[in-house]
Amino acid sequence: YRYTTRVDQPFVKLSEELSLILNYLEIYKMQIHRLSYRLDMPDTMGRFPIPRLIVQPIVENAVRYGIEAKEDAGEVRITGIEHERAILIVVEDSGYGLSPEELADLGARMEDESSDGRGSYGLWNIHQRLRTLYGEEAGLVFAKSPLGGLLVRLTIPKTGQQQDGTPNEGGRDAGRIDR
Repeated sequence: YRYTTRVDQPFVKLSEELSLILNYLEIYKMQIHRLSYRLDMPDTMGRFPIPRLIVQPIVENAVRYGIEAKEDAGEVRITGIEHERAILIVVEDSGYGLSPEELADLGARMEDESSDGRGSYGLWNIHQRLRTLYGEEAGLVFAKSPLGGLLVRLTIPKTGQQQDGTPNEGGRDAGRIDR
């Protein structure tokens, strides 16, 4: 509760966000015994500052819409990848996933700044927050997960940041990332 209501600290270390996520998953696992999860994150990424509550809602969606929707066992994976110019956080689940058309529609809704996500408010909010803070190279990308469900890739560029990780003024002018 304290973590989610602290407005005086808009940025936290990734390790703090991951601690919240692991607590969330453990509590959920008590309710849904068929839930399993895996975290694969390089230790060096834990020090990286990120906007507060930017990963947790994606994990929550994976549990609620991916795992809860199925009757059999389900898995959520959180993977971190550090590149020279950006960090990537991949959240995927073994749920039913989305069709190619639904994936394309979801991606298009994220880019429509005036749409408020049309039903995907949390994801749209995260995507728009990242774009506002870090520029067009930041944001969410969606794909089919090898686990069978949805894969969400979150990209946060390292460029355009101050020493403490907070965005420079005019974050939209941050350097480009080749994907």
